[in-house]
Amino acid sequence: SEALRKGAEQLAGNAVRMARDLIERDLCAPHIARGGRKAHNSAAEQE
Repeated sequence: SEALRKGAEQLAGNAVRMARDLIERDLCAPHIARGGRKAHNSAAEQE
Protein backbone atom coordinates (compact mmCIF):
# COMPACT_ATOMS: atom_id res chain seq x y z
CA SER A 1 0.00 0.00 0.00
CA GLU A 2 0.97 3.64 -0.39
CA ALA A 3 1.18 4.23 3.37
CA LEU A 4 3.49 1.25 3.81
CA ARG A 5 5.76 2.45 1.00
CA LYS A 6 5.98 5.96 2.46
CA GLY A 7 6.71 4.55 5.90
CA ALA A 8 9.49 2.34 4.54
CA GLU A 9 11.02 5.31 2.68
CA GLN A 10 10.97 7.42 5.85
CA LEU A 11 12.50 4.62 7.89
CA ALA A 12 15.31 4.13 5.36
CA GLY A 13 15.91 7.88 5.21
CA ASN A 14 16.15 8.08 9.00
CA ALA A 15 18.65 5.21 9.07
CA VAL A 16 20.82 6.89 6.43
CA ARG A 17 20.76 10.23 8.28
CA MET A 18 21.62 8.57 11.58
CA ALA A 19 24.51 6.65 10.02
CA ARG A 20 25.82 9.83 8.38
CA ASP A 21 25.61 11.71 11.71
CA LEU A 22 27.45 8.94 13.54
CA ILE A 23 30.23 8.92 10.96
CA GLU A 24 30.56 12.72 10.74
CA ARG A 25 30.61 13.22 14.52
CA ASP A 26 32.85 10.20 15.14
CA LEU A 27 30.40 8.83 17.70
CA CYS A 28 31.12 5.25 16.71
CA ALA A 29 33.91 3.61 18.64
CA PRO A 30 36.39 2.13 16.17
CA HIS A 31 37.15 -0.63 18.66
CA ILE A 32 34.79 -2.01 21.28
CA ALA A 33 36.61 -2.60 24.55
CA ARG A 34 36.46 -6.13 25.82
CA GLY A 35 34.56 -6.61 29.06
CA GLY A 36 34.63 -9.15 31.83
CA ARG A 37 37.32 -10.39 34.17
CA LYS A 38 39.79 -11.11 31.37
CA ALA A 39 39.50 -7.63 29.88
CA HIS A 40 42.32 -6.06 31.87
CA ASN A 41 45.20 -7.34 33.93
CA SER A 42 44.12 -7.93 37.49
CA ALA A 43 45.92 -6.37 40.45
CA ALA A 44 47.36 -9.80 41.36
CA GLU A 45 49.01 -10.17 37.95
CA GLN A 46 50.60 -6.72 38.17
CA GLU A 47 52.41 -7.43 41.47
